[in-house]
Amino acid sequence: MLLHHAIPAIVHGLRDMNLRIAFAESCTGGRLAADLTTVPGSSDVVMGSAVCYQLEAKRKILGLDFVTEDNVVSLKTVTAMALAARDLFGADVGVATTGWLDGEHPQAYWAAAGPIIDEATGKPHVHWDCIEFPKNNPRDFNREIVVRAVMESLEIFAVKDPIHA
Repeated sequence: MLLHHAIPAIVHGLRDMNLRIAFAESCTGGRLAADLTTVPGSSDVVMGSAVCYQLEAKRKILGLDFVTEDNVVSLKTVTAMALAARDLFGADVGVATTGWLDGEHPQAYWAAAGPIIDEATGKPHVHWDCIEFPKNNPRDFNREIVVRAVMESLEIFAVKDPIHA
């Protein structure tokens, strides 16, 4: 587990804001939810997690009928995953990851959707990022980079500056 100091702070920050979180994880394989649930009392804020690694799981569990091999690692897909996780578990915030951790073009997307509503669209605000990796990085190293990026963003949202996250 990394960012061990941040994980309890994230859980307590979400609890203080009375927010519940859910996950749809692909390239992180459940690590985000697993790390948060190491904190006693995390059941107050962690609603659930769906590890949807294969395309078929993204389609069947999350209802993402549009997902193909060509668009699985994209902003559109990760945003839909985050919104689906939020809705599936009845959470306030949905967080998702998808990516290719090795191969010809290693990259990953992650997104967090809600609870802030975009006044212009009436839809949940989505915070996201794309991470590109050097070709020679090991898969587990790249996965840790994604986990760290998401946890750091959750820490900013839940602890340091929730108004401007």
